[in-house]
Amino acid sequence: MVFYPRPDNISQDERTAIDSLKQNDKLDLTKADKGTNTVIFDTTQKIEEGLQQLSDDTFYKPPSWPIVLDTDRKVKEFVNK
Repeated sequence: MVFYPRPDNISQDERTAIDSLKQNDKLDLTKADKGTNTVIFDTTQKIEEGLQQLSDDTFYKPPSWPIVLDTDRKVKEFVNK
């Protein structure tokens, strides 16, 4: 079976712009939750948003004990089935 590269559906200028955005450490390109759109975040803004969500105890409550050992045990049980 022979595979041929798919033709690009965007212009060379658009491809260059996307590549430039991907290389910018101050930006974060992410696929949107729904659909095929791409979302561009300022990295600092994205971190601040994440910290804000983690500090809202309506939606996130840190565990009252370290869960690492319990998670390790569960993974080992699953792997050894």
